[in-house]
Order: sequence, then structure tokens, then C-alpha cells
Amino acid sequence: QDMEQAIADDVGRRGIGPLVIAGELDRAVKHLAALGDGDGVLLTGYFPSRIDGDWRAETDGPLGIVAVARVLASVKGLRVVLIVNEWCGDVYRDMLKVAGCADRVELIDLSQKEDKEEERKSQSVSDLLERFGTMVSIENAGPAKDGRCRNMSAIDVTEYCNLTLAFDVFAAMTASERHTTIVVGDGGN
Repeated sequence: QDMEQAIADDVGRRGIGPLVIAGELDRAVKHLAALGDGDGVLLTGYFPSRIDGDWRAETDGPLGIVAVARVLASVKGLRVVLIVNEWCGDVYRDMLKVAGCADRVELIDLSQKEDKEEERKSQSVSDLLERFGTMVSIENAGPAKDGRCRNMSAIDVTEYCNLTLAFDVFAAMTASERHTTIVVGDGGN
């Protein structure tokens, strides 16, 4: 409860307090702790930020996901897969090496490329739903009603997010009673 209260402390006055649901942190931790041999978990966490004029991954999403990946990768028999796109794949490869778990975390690129057919997209979503029961998303940019991703300054960052298939998997898992989704964000995601 103390940690949930700390999370709800809105020091930046961004209006995130109502996003914290009492007991959700405890449920998420217990769910992850119960995973084991034969289970699979999908991870994703990437938010583009403009740094020195270039678009790069924001620091808290990748650091948070790699920390979670490292812990989960230590569970015997648990399949841990990190969803990446062309903008963040190399960053994650390097971070997982430094964290000492690169050999136990699989990376898959779910970038929505123009050459992907709708049928292949549907098969990819169905396949991931069949193989994985849990998805953890930290600091991921999600599409608005118009399908575009924006940051807190309302700048369109869709080009750098490019994880449409990951959002399709997430939406399908959220709508399913047999899947669990865990989301961590700070109000702009």
C-alpha cells in the first residue's frame, strides 16, 4: 500500500492519481511471481523522446522493461519475449547484454511494415495470443482515437512508435479473460 501511495503522488501535477487503482500493484506482483515452467510473458516498453534534435527511446520504459526482463528471465522454464521495433531493437540488445540476460530473453520485431499483409498480421496476433498468457507494457505510446500516437506536448510520434501489432495483441489480451495485462505509465502513455 505504501508503494501504491508513492506511485499516486503526483509531484508533476499531471493528473495521474486517478490512474492508480488500489490493489492493482499487489495483484500484478502476485501474478508475475506465480509464473513458471511452461508459461510465457510478452514485454514491451518504448516511448520516443526528442534528445538533442534526434528521436530516441525515453529512459524509463527501456530501463523498467529490462529490469522486469532480468527478474523474469531468472525463472526456470519461463519464456520471456521482448517486443521491439526498428527504433529500439539495438538499444534493447545492448541493455540486455549489460543486464546479463540477453541469452534468456528473446527479441521479436513487430514493426508494422507496409509490406505486411492483413492476413499475416492476423496470424501473428493469433499466434502470440495462443503462446503467451501475460503482457507487461511499461511507458508505451498508445494510439489515440484517430490511430496516431502523441506525447504529452501533443507532438505526433507515430512514426517512431511503429508497434501496431503489439497494440493489437495488447487489446486482444485485455479483452480476454484468460490473459493478463500489466501496464505501467505516467499519464502520457
